[in-house]
Amino acid sequence: MKLVSFSVTNYRSITKAHKISLGQYTVLLGKNNEGKSNISNALNCAMNILLAHSKMTRVRYNREYNWIRDFPIQLQSGKRNLQSKFRLEFILNDDELADFYSIVGSKLNGTVTIEISIGSDNKAEIIVPKRGKNASMLTRKSDIIAKFISERISVNYIPAIRTENDALHEIRNSVAERLDVLEQNESYLEAMDTINQLQQDILNDIAVGIKQPLQEFMPKIKEVKLQIADERRRNYFRSGIDIIIDDGNPTNIEFKGDGIKSLTAIALLKEHALKSSTPVIIIEEPEAHLHPEAINQLNSIIEGLSENNQVIVTTHNPLFVVRDNISRNIIIDNGTAKPAKNLKEVREVLGIKVSDNLINSKYVLVVEGSDDKESLKHLLPKMSEKIGKAMKQNLLTIHELGGASSLSYALNLFKNMLCSYVVLLDDDDEGKKAYEKAEKENLIRIKDITFTTCIGMAEAEFEDCLNPALYQERIKAELGCDLSIMPDFKKNGKWSDRVKTSFKKAGKPWSDTVEKKVKALVVEEIKKKKDLDDIFIAQKKEFLNGLVSNIENMITEF
Repeated sequence: MKLVSFSVTNYRSITKAHKISLGQYTVLLGKNNEGKSNISNALNCAMNILLAHSKMTRVRYNREYNWIRDFPIQLQSGKRNLQSKFRLEFILNDDELADFYSIVGSKLNGTVTIEISIGSDNKAEIIVPKRGKNASMLTRKSDIIAKFISERISVNYIPAIRTENDALHEIRNSVAERLDVLEQNESYLEAMDTINQLQQDILNDIAVGIKQPLQEFMPKIKEVKLQIADERRRNYFRSGIDIIIDDGNPTNIEFKGDGIKSLTAIALLKEHALKSSTPVIIIEEPEAHLHPEAINQLNSIIEGLSENNQVIVTTHNPLFVVRDNISRNIIIDNGTAKPAKNLKEVREVLGIKVSDNLINSKYVLVVEGSDDKESLKHLLPKMSEKIGKAMKQNLLTIHELGGASSLSYALNLFKNMLCSYVVLLDDDDEGKKAYEKAEKENLIRIKDITFTTCIGMAEAEFEDCLNPALYQERIKAELGCDLSIMPDFKKNGKWSDRVKTSFKKAGKPWSDTVEKKVKALVVEEIKKKKDLDDIFIAQKKEFLNGLVSNIENMITEF
């Protein structure tokens, strides 16, 4: 079973949010005080009312809903009989449809809808709308249907945790909920009976001690009893829990930072989700109290949860935005909710100001140096019509790092700008370390990275795939070093190392400035050539073919 849509009318700041489509992963976006939290609260409220209805047909839902608190204040003094309304639409698989018919006695066309209305009396009216035959019968059996749904789908809700008490409350509630399973355990129930009897014997003695002096003043008193309600006793055993976190210093979670408390609550949620059947997970502002690296890691965890569960997130952080299906980002604005139409809308609602060269750039190719950037600006349009078109329309830009060590910083920036990206790095120790760091921080996937690997070379960089005939005469003419006659240049090391050794053995100076001049001359010669066969060593350019394929797969417009 899956929750496919949700509607809410007149709940807190939300006046009209009709049929919000819910996928495996849905993100609620909006400026502060626009109602993101009220949408998630409304969904949690509706699901809990449905759960309560499955246990009793008529109940006051003061715990979940209070008209004075939850009905829009600006409407409370207006027309009478106004209500908060919730609508839940569930889709059932074939087995569930068969079970529904067996239990309820009615066939469905694949979905079942629940409508909840609550007025100023705080009483929920629940109907099951259906056209045609047996329509009213479904509403009469709404408690049975509510039980059917509640047994197959549950809600796990973590609000925006901001205070110590809030965090601890959520953590302990999660633990207590899991301990409820003991209510079905015979050994546990027998132990509780024993505890009850031992306690009651003492309470009876105390009661006798109270009764005697009371009867002296009030002879009509016949009995005094001291009791602990079974539910209250069980709640005590579930709630009196200490959580000790050992991060080098074993400490009660009460004394840990807000970030640890937030992550613990979400970790418990993840663990519970793995053991639950079809949960809907609602997390408000998962980024709260966390540093950037932890946010990236948490994003990866939440994406993992969405593979087998429905996840709904409210956020201000672009890292949580759904990029491959923009409509899964729901924009909350002025009391309404609607799917985002494009990336521009998402950027605007999040207040993202993109630098000039990225205003229209949805895609980024990240490279190490300016020479790589200039060379590829010339080469890529020749290698791919699709890439050339994207670059011409400013959909694709090339960004230079100025060194592989800046990779994580740059990728975090582009991720926050909601850009898709692929990366080209030199196949050397610095490039590999930069990639490993970015991967650990959940900033890059295997499919996003290309290394400048060349057959038969332990280390390589972009220039290693170029035909030396392309630039040797120019370097000889401009800088006086004939690479064609230098034995060391013909060896199998990385290009810049071979050029450096050749210059030094030729008696030429070498420095960062000289290296930049050499690479600039190479770029100039690349720009002069129209035929790719004149530029590359065929057997050493396979990594470039892979890079082109990665970029083409990233671009979806053409």
